[in-house]
Amino acid sequence: MTTASVSKGCFVFKARNKQKVLQPAEYFCDEDGKVHSIDKQRWQTYEDCWQNINTDIQKLQSEVNSKIFVDLVNFIQRSHQEFQLQNEGDNDCSSKKKKKVIHEIPTAALITGVNTPDHNDMFCQLLTLLRDKITPYIALLGSKDCNNVKSTMMKLLSQLMGSTNHLDDDDDEDSPDINMRRIPCTMPVLCGWYKDKTQKSRSVIKSPRRSPGKSPHKSPGKSPRIESQMHYSRYPPIVLVLEDFENFKPHVLQDLLIICNQYLSELPIVLIFGIATAVTAVHRLLPHAVSSLLCIEKFQAQPATEYLAQFAMMDHFFNNTTSLLCCPPSEVSSKIKDLKSTTLDEFRNLDSFRRYVEEQNPEEQKSLLLDEKHFRKFLKRSIKQIWKYHDYFFPTMHCLHLLTFDLPGHPLGRRIRELYSLCLQGDIVQSESYQDAKSLLKLMAREELVSLLNKCNDSLSEYEDNDLEIICLELQTFISQFNSLVDCNEPDQVNQQEDAQKSNEVPNKPTGLYDLKKHLQESAKKKKIPTKFESLRNQVLEYLEKNLFSKYLHSACSLIFHEIFYSDCVSVLRRHLNASPRAAIQMALTNPHHYLQCDCCETEPGNIPNNAPDLCIVYRLHLECGRLINLYDWLQAYITIVDDNEDSAAEDENEESKKVDKPPDPVLQARFIRAVSELQFLSFIKPTKKKTDHVARLTWGGC
Repeated sequence: MTTASVSKGCFVFKARNKQKVLQPAEYFCDEDGKVHSIDKQRWQTYEDCWQNINTDIQKLQSEVNSKIFVDLVNFIQRSHQEFQLQNEGDNDCSSKKKKKVIHEIPTAALITGVNTPDHNDMFCQLLTLLRDKITPYIALLGSKDCNNVKSTMMKLLSQLMGSTNHLDDDDDEDSPDINMRRIPCTMPVLCGWYKDKTQKSRSVIKSPRRSPGKSPHKSPGKSPRIESQMHYSRYPPIVLVLEDFENFKPHVLQDLLIICNQYLSELPIVLIFGIATAVTAVHRLLPHAVSSLLCIEKFQAQPATEYLAQFAMMDHFFNNTTSLLCCPPSEVSSKIKDLKSTTLDEFRNLDSFRRYVEEQNPEEQKSLLLDEKHFRKFLKRSIKQIWKYHDYFFPTMHCLHLLTFDLPGHPLGRRIRELYSLCLQGDIVQSESYQDAKSLLKLMAREELVSLLNKCNDSLSEYEDNDLEIICLELQTFISQFNSLVDCNEPDQVNQQEDAQKSNEVPNKPTGLYDLKKHLQESAKKKKIPTKFESLRNQVLEYLEKNLFSKYLHSACSLIFHEIFYSDCVSVLRRHLNASPRAAIQMALTNPHHYLQCDCCETEPGNIPNNAPDLCIVYRLHLECGRLINLYDWLQAYITIVDDNEDSAAEDENEESKKVDKPPDPVLQARFIRAVSELQFLSFIKPTKKKTDHVARLTWGGC
């Protein structure tokens, strides 16, 4: 009864003609349904920018996963280095060592994390790497295909026994495909198949066979089949990847691992568990008797931190018309030339431009607001200044990140995105976090500081710019001065002479007990004479702050037309990403106009419109009921609202009484049953055994 539906029928309707599928650019239309060319250009600009960013994201994901993939490959390679088949180990005369028996299955616990948007991409990259370097015998198992041991073994054998067709030579092209329904899906079958494949692959590598009538020259498409075997070991391991380990049924998982452990002497099995939470999931699903059969090694994937930008970019281009000019600098001039007067007004309405206009003289204000030609030139010049700002901002921010990311307490953040957020909020040099980082840098030893300066020099030297080249030369000078210091603790002669001059200026006075105490207190307050290293360290930090950080790390919000490239709609993103499905569903059912944007559904609070969706009407009516809802009364209330026939609104009580006695319209009754079923699917009501013609209400309150 917990899963029984209010409606017991199943209805099939003939499919209607498919509606026209709209292109994404066609959603940018006005009230008349016309799509402007400017909107299409904005969509195309978004597409071009997204293609570039998506390429960078894919490259970044590959780089992030490269280290963990290398560790996994090394783990699988050393798992069964001394594996031998039993018969071959006994008959091999050259092998004097006894075969080493492995009693535990080598298992890699891959912690993928819950923030990664698509685990499937990570596993696809991993499987491709394993097939290229380790083994062709790989099976990817998902919990949805492994409901019991039989289906699991069938899935396992079908993937393994169908994965090595590309290793066969040309003579095996006529061999029939393996039909998994005609063979038993058991481990002995897999053992015999693996033994036959390994012996066959070695014979192919030693002496490739040719048919009598075939040419000795291989076709270009066939040669990689034999060459690919040269990368594998004598006995390639069998890798079983459990993509969603936590979702497997415990009894299926336990039986599979016990079976695999019993055949370790005949099959070099390696397991990879894809775990989204923590390694404790292994001990939660497996008892000690089963987990003791595994030799587990943990591999932690890099955490995903910047997948929010994929959604923020779409929101920026969709809601901001001026994002049309968020394009490469080479396309700015042509797009500004094609802008219409109405679009130019949208650029004039930006807050950054309005603040700039208010500070100008009346003549300049008149030219910017009324002269389109002058405004186009100003717009073009301002966007070029933004691109120039980017050319200096990002190298400088990266240099500051190299200096501060590893400081104790991380005052400017550990990741560069944290520093980027601080830079956008205001002048970073005037912030308290920067002053804390500067104080910590003034306590750094020579070796550490020289290493950081070398990294900054290498980072800035990648950019071809005269100003940055001058800074690189100055950094190299400072580095050479640090390296030339012999005694870092030797006092600075300049500061020592200045201190001596100040001491000579103090007149000699007769020193009594009180004067001696005062003199000692003043000498204690005097600053310690800095050493040569400390003076040089302060000098290089002051130089970087004055000529680099203060000059180029000002906030982008101070630029004119920065809204074209930057978005600060944090509340919008938070509303979309902070999921609250119950509140969203209640809002949609209470006020469908909020999502449908239909004028006919908009009514005053407390009224139920008769043209609202049936589900909304049924939901609003159920809010007026108590814990148990009578289905017949509910139906009559629904019909009263939906049925707007003039005859039904007669004032005569006799006619109303006749209408009540009249059976309900079958169409309205079917619509009501469907709406109630949908409400049950949304978990607002459930059937109850207390009264057969009632349903129980599960929620209280509403929007």
